[in-house]
Amino acid sequence: MVSSVLLWSIFISIFSSICCLRRDYFITAEEQWWDYAPSKQNLITNDRTISDRYIQTTEDRIGSVYKKVMLKQFTDGFFRREIKPAPWMGYVGPTIKGETGDVLYVHFRNLASRPYGLHPHGIQYFKDSEGSLYMDGTSGRDKLDDAVPPGQTYTYRWFMQNTFAPTKDDENCIPVGYHPHIRSTKDVDTGLVGILLICKPGTLNPDNSRKDVDREFVLYADIINETNSWLIDQSLNLCRNPQRCRQLFNQKNVPFISDTLMYSINGYIYGNLPDFPIYDGEKVAFYAMGLNLGLHVFGVQGQSFTFKRTRTHGVVFGIAWFKGLYMTARNPGRWMIFCKVNYHFSHGMAAFVNVMPRPRVLPLTAIRRTRRYFIAVEEIVWEYRPSGKVLARIGKGSTERSKIEERFFTSDGAVGGRFVKAVFIEYTDGSFQRRKKRSKDEKHLGILGPPVRIEVGDMLEIILLNKASRPYSFTPFGLAFTKDNEGAFYKNDRYSSEVSGAAAMPGQQRRYIFTVPWDYGPTEEDPQCVTETYQSFVDFAKDQYSGLVGPLLICKPGTLNAFGRQHGVNKEFFLMLMNWFEQDSWYFNQSISLAMLNGRIVDQENDMLRDVNALRAINGRVFGNIGGFDMCVGDRVSWHVLGFGERFDYQNPVFEGNNVQYDGRMVDHVSVFPGTSQTAYMIPDNLGKWLLYAGQLESQTDGMVTRYNVDLCNRPLFVPIPVFEKTVIRKIYIAAVDVIWDYAPRKLNIVTMGDLRDPNTPGNLYVRNTDMFIGTQYKKTVYREFYDASFSRQVQRTEKDSHLGILGPFIKAAVGDVIEVFFKNMASFDNSIYLKNLPLDNEMSKHLRNGVKPGDMKIYRWRVPERSGPGRNEPNCVGYTYNSAVYPNKDIATGLIGPLIICKRGVLDVHANRIDKTNREFALAFVIFNESNSHYFDENVRVRAPNRMNLGDSTFQESNNKFSINGFIFANIPNLEMVEGDTIAWYTYSFGSAQGVHSNHFHGQTFIRTSALSFRDDVVGVVPGSYETVEMFADNPGTWFVHCHFGLHMSAGMLDTYTILPRNHTKALIELVLKGYHV
Repeated sequence: MVSSVLLWSIFISIFSSICCLRRDYFITAEEQWWDYAPSKQNLITNDRTISDRYIQTTEDRIGSVYKKVMLKQFTDGFFRREIKPAPWMGYVGPTIKGETGDVLYVHFRNLASRPYGLHPHGIQYFKDSEGSLYMDGTSGRDKLDDAVPPGQTYTYRWFMQNTFAPTKDDENCIPVGYHPHIRSTKDVDTGLVGILLICKPGTLNPDNSRKDVDREFVLYADIINETNSWLIDQSLNLCRNPQRCRQLFNQKNVPFISDTLMYSINGYIYGNLPDFPIYDGEKVAFYAMGLNLGLHVFGVQGQSFTFKRTRTHGVVFGIAWFKGLYMTARNPGRWMIFCKVNYHFSHGMAAFVNVMPRPRVLPLTAIRRTRRYFIAVEEIVWEYRPSGKVLARIGKGSTERSKIEERFFTSDGAVGGRFVKAVFIEYTDGSFQRRKKRSKDEKHLGILGPPVRIEVGDMLEIILLNKASRPYSFTPFGLAFTKDNEGAFYKNDRYSSEVSGAAAMPGQQRRYIFTVPWDYGPTEEDPQCVTETYQSFVDFAKDQYSGLVGPLLICKPGTLNAFGRQHGVNKEFFLMLMNWFEQDSWYFNQSISLAMLNGRIVDQENDMLRDVNALRAINGRVFGNIGGFDMCVGDRVSWHVLGFGERFDYQNPVFEGNNVQYDGRMVDHVSVFPGTSQTAYMIPDNLGKWLLYAGQLESQTDGMVTRYNVDLCNRPLFVPIPVFEKTVIRKIYIAAVDVIWDYAPRKLNIVTMGDLRDPNTPGNLYVRNTDMFIGTQYKKTVYREFYDASFSRQVQRTEKDSHLGILGPFIKAAVGDVIEVFFKNMASFDNSIYLKNLPLDNEMSKHLRNGVKPGDMKIYRWRVPERSGPGRNEPNCVGYTYNSAVYPNKDIATGLIGPLIICKRGVLDVHANRIDKTNREFALAFVIFNESNSHYFDENVRVRAPNRMNLGDSTFQESNNKFSINGFIFANIPNLEMVEGDTIAWYTYSFGSAQGVHSNHFHGQTFIRTSALSFRDDVVGVVPGSYETVEMFADNPGTWFVHCHFGLHMSAGMLDTYTILPRNHTKALIELVLKGYHV
């Protein structure tokens, strides 16, 4: 490996001849006490039920004060004069800024009591300035940056190279994070975090402020696990009974640890963060990030963001997802900025933006039209399964169905399928005498309130009549309004206990006025209507779970016809996939009483009470009991997907049979998070009744599935004009075969350098091999390629594809091709092979879900139409997936997954090799294999843990969760190698449950993600059932870390390394030529 010292000397001699600016930053790490809630109060609401657990110090609780390590900025290398941060910065470190072409010199002095370093995202560095400790083949001076000892100073050199610069589509500055990376989860929980800004040339003023915005703020939202801090021992002493707290900590007591999880913004909880000050009309940039735990969706009441040139109220960011958010402040007042994930908000993740008045500088948007809706709140009895039947399910479903039937409809504690709820009902006029009857096209709305539609320049008037028994309100997201029209209830005055909000009391009417200024409307890059939501906001979560939610469309001028429907759209459907936690509804006790009146016995002491009364529904119905998704072939259909709910409501509705245009891509799914919504368009070309279901496997099983129907409607079936090219038929022979799979052939933790077989080494649980624990070897079933239909000779993998690990072989085709899969089931259970995002007929769909019997063979045939290929601006090839569809949850847990690559015409040769400028292709599947769901779990326990009796033991259950990349844990993937100057395609996937949200972080390099536009990043996020393709130009030689940035996942083994070999390294070239690479 070429040393960083030599690389630095070569680089600096070249770089010094080019115009650039040296920027010096002087930063220390210092220990000090930090108070998450200095007021000792909940400054958001008056409900102290939850907040006191985090704020108040008791005999067995620490309270809100903890010892932390904070990053501080100084004027020079003497480290005497501190540059004081703004109050709203909290404990977040200084913001480091530079422009393309600059070199950053970060002089870091460690004044804390243990080693720390600084690791940046998104910027070029050599090995001597990576600031990350792991086994990367370096030594000597190249390791000094990883962990700076107490009392010492180290200078990091970070380069703002063109190949790491913002793209033409990026905003003028890209925010990324920096933090220590010795044991990164513990380092971040200890407090050392900051934002780094990478800007286009000419963006910054001499004082480092931006020329193009009026205000800049950092928004660091994270769930800080204080029991994971390096300094927790000192913090435990703050308990009134330190010995008791220490005992609970050592016992890993769950309630105690839970009450040390700080749902914070910049280090403050429950509104204790000093306000973000803004003047009316100012353009503001928020640099948002999370680093360790949880996904967050942030919005500002009464305001609207743009993000990546699109309009939204809620922006999702989480584990190393760095976002630049822009807003133009309107309407003076103190507005809440908060996480729209219910659990996070109720646990304190909220603060305030204070918009201060000044002489108006923004032109008033003339009101073009007033749109008026008459809406009532009414209490009803809602049926999740009105037919009493399972009308749609995933896979064969018999085993899963019986379990779910028992769990939700017959088990002790389950109320059943009937619950008392409150819903929004539309009326024809202000007399509220006649309900507005829902049309056939609105049958699908289910529990949703009426769709509210508005164009830019319109005024929206809502007349709300509350016919319910408690106060409710109307709060839209993404519209402008004054404080008098705000339906959200929270404290508007930091020094008052009064909670304000515009609500309608029982029996009363309330009039609300909202507007859509030009800077709240869809951008040029948005669809013609942006999807948002509305709800009652007297209590953010309880009102949702009670049923008071609905869709809002904010449209470009001229989009809506006289009836309020979209021009150019034949059908308009609204989708809300949500986990309904009925125990959190205002009406749960009434629902229990209703169930008992009907003869049910509800055990309210059941530990599973909340779980068995959580129903996973589409528009409030389960197992296909929501209908009305009917359309005709060739229709232009708009799908408006709404996100509400809890921590794990990361929904990914999947459309079987057809696909949708979304984010500049043609895909079979749309991703939403609680508080975000999306618009997608479909032109169905595939007749039949198709499944529409959740991407999360357990949600599919639990009933989050329905059907949509594509009919001919007496229209001529569209037959595409043939392209007179010879159709390429790509045949591949794949079998499902049983193997003994080893998740970790090499049992070494490359971060701690410890032997994983040592019980004291972090990660030991996941390799533990005794008569009570299975270890790393499991019987599994995987897809493997064979030479021909005799299935007598398996294709041996080479260095090109050995990185696939547990995944099946690459299946590759181009638009216009036909894929023929000769599939043989050599396993012991029924399974199949389902290629996602490709059209299939109803007969094939049925067969895929019934499967191939053991020992049988089936030929599957898929055509690859234009609408299944890459979008116009996408890379030449994009990655999808395939898996078995018989019992998806069990089949995938057993190992039946693989990568599907679809390319543009002319990109592949006859052997399916790429002939464009891409040199390497790698598929990375981030999967938590829950082995207890495998078809072979009982056999694996019997053979490898024969003395294990208690299968429900939590430690044993956790040991069988394998946090893997391609089926490997703790850096066991072979041959992730490339050569300097190569162009790399990375296909990234996630399968699994709600926990299967992953942030794939590449050290040492950045990549471009291209859909409608192109953006630079170094972290790619995937959720269950989704897939992403990014392209990387490998120009920074070295062995680099690649890992999931979610702290719990990384510490459990979801990490590895990839190597960029120097192009002039003779040995490397010879080895690659021998391996069959073109270099």
